Amino acid sequence: MSKEQNEQELYNKVVSLSSEFNTQFLEIGRMLRVLNETNVDEFRRAAKNAGIGLRKAYYLINVIKAFEGYNIPDAILTRVGWTKLTVLQSHVNKHNVRELLAVAEEFTVKNLEAYLRGEDPNPDKHSVLMYLTRDQYELLADALIAHGARRSGRGLVDKEEALMRLLERFRGGDVAIKPEPTRAPA
Repeated sequence: MSKEQNEQELYNKVVSLSSEFNTQFLEIGRMLRVLNETNVDEFRRAAKNAGIGLRKAYYLINVIKAFEGYNIPDAILTRVGWTKLTVLQSHVNKHNVRELLAVAEEFTVKNLEAYLRGEDPNPDKHSVLMYLTRDQYELLADALIAHGARRSGRGLVDKEEALMRLLERFRGGDVAIKPEPTRAPA
């Protein structure tokens, strides 16, 4: 088989397996690694047409490199998941890889990140996801900044503490929020 045929076969497999990304990310990562080392243009085309994107494709390659040589069964790595493996990749070595994988199976990504920073991962924390318009987000951002959050890149840091300060002011009566009028059912 020629080099071009092999690259085309890898490309086809990456695109085909991408519909099963969560269970096939290791195989996809291995094939992307080969493509990246042999034909960068074909690597980029595969990442794009698989719907993975270049950033995720490079993360997958880094995960493959980080965990090779430790003789960890693919089933364990797949169970942990690519996102947690990405978090672990710069922390693992031959002395701690099995322990860190066991910890990763028990924690959420956020708790794993806290654990790796040496902080106490608090399982009692909850995440809040909101879908806001641009104007709504700017209103929220302004309120959080007024209570101690800071802009960083496209987001905010210290937003949780700022939100709690804002809510404490609300609870104490310093901030008045008018409830939206309720609409009668149609």
